Amino acid sequence: VQRVRLPGVKGVRGVAASPRTHMLYISYGAFGGPGTTGRLLAYNLLAGSVVYNRTYSRGIDSMAIDPAGARIYMPDGEGSRDGVWSVIAARSGNVIGSINGGMSPHETIVGLSGKRVYLGGRNWPYLEVASTATDRVFKRIGRLRAGVRPLTINGRETIAYTTATGLLGFQVSSIRTGRVLFTI
Repeated sequence: VQRVRLPGVKGVRGVAASPRTHMLYISYGAFGGPGTTGRLLAYNLLAGSVVYNRTYSRGIDSMAIDPAGARIYMPDGEGSRDGVWSVIAARSGNVIGSINGGMSPHETIVGLSGKRVYLGGRNWPYLEVASTATDRVFKRIGRLRAGVRPLTINGRETIAYTTATGLLGFQVSSIRTGRVLFTI
């Protein structure tokens, strides 16, 4: 167990780690809206050093990294209305593409297969599913209650579990059919 001081890192919005590359990524700063600035810090866990600390002219939020440790999917933040997730090269921090998903980009998960990324918009009634090969949404799950908040999926990528603002519980949906199965 270790504690690492990262001066200046305030307002953490997301953390992602890659066991394959031994890297830890921390998104911090503004979570979207006009004139906001988000940051992404890459930290090498084996060397114990900061690899980069990039600044972006847009917000950031709860990102995810693919199983290969090569691409980060970074939402523009729940305060943003553009529905954009930036695709970032994990090695450099450079933006290499984007995906148009649900409004107020907030939550992100990459499936274990590495073929799909799940995009949850804070003010959007659907969980969007995009291909990591094309960076395009190809499926919509829902209609969900009150927008997507923290979510997870099972390892086979057949079931999605989503929470929603104002719902003390969660919804279970079929990823295959895109339908909500039940609400608890």
